[in-house]
Amino acid sequence: MKTWKEILDHSERSWFNYAKFDSIIDSTFVTNLRKKLDMNQLLFANLIGVDQRTVEGWESRKEDCQGTASRLLYLLDQNPELIQELMAYEDVKTGKKVQEKIWKEIEE
Repeated sequence: MKTWKEILDHSERSWFNYAKFDSIIDSTFVTNLRKKLDMNQLLFANLIGVDQRTVEGWESRKEDCQGTASRLLYLLDQNPELIQELMAYEDVKTGKKVQEKIWKEIEE
């Protein structure tokens, strides 16, 4: 079993590996990814779970995309087929596809 020191030492090394995502996800990256996925800002925002104003902020350089969001965008850029996973999972309570809910919100 690892000691707390070993776990923390490993966590510190991992932090440096993760930090690179924040530095490569800039406004151009976000805009290019959204266009690569052929989405408007509203659909893109709904799909990744943020407000449209957040996407606007990332794309206009008013806000930095950091942390979990930058990691998600990096993964989507490297594996665009993952977008289908985000669009097609079913709501456990209702059994309906979330994709239908996203489209309904955007149409309204």
